[in-house]
Amino acid sequence: MKKISDLTNEEKLDLLAEIYEPYSTIFSDKEVTQALSESLKSGIKMIVKKYKKEAIQIMAIIDGAKVDENGTPEEGYVVPILGLPMRLTELISDGRMQDFFD
Repeated sequence: MKKISDLTNEEKLDLLAEIYEPYSTIFSDKEVTQALSESLKSGIKMIVKKYKKEAIQIMAIIDGAKVDENGTPEEGYVVPILGLPMRLTELISDGRMQDFFD
């Protein structure tokens, strides 16, 4: 499991292109952005509950799994449950990512 901060610039751009759609779906939701502004914990909880498919898609892409056109990870992909909040936190905490999607 590679941290986003450990990726090369080219890998980061590829990742951004891949996660753009599910990420923008999640963060265009005003309830999510409001929850995140109040508490990172409540924001992550809302994302995981309200946007399971998108959160799994983002994790799969970050983990290098293939994702089909419907956003479904390849058969056999297992979401690293403990890693999900950490990965979402890393994405959310990067102010440059937030600025890009605003």
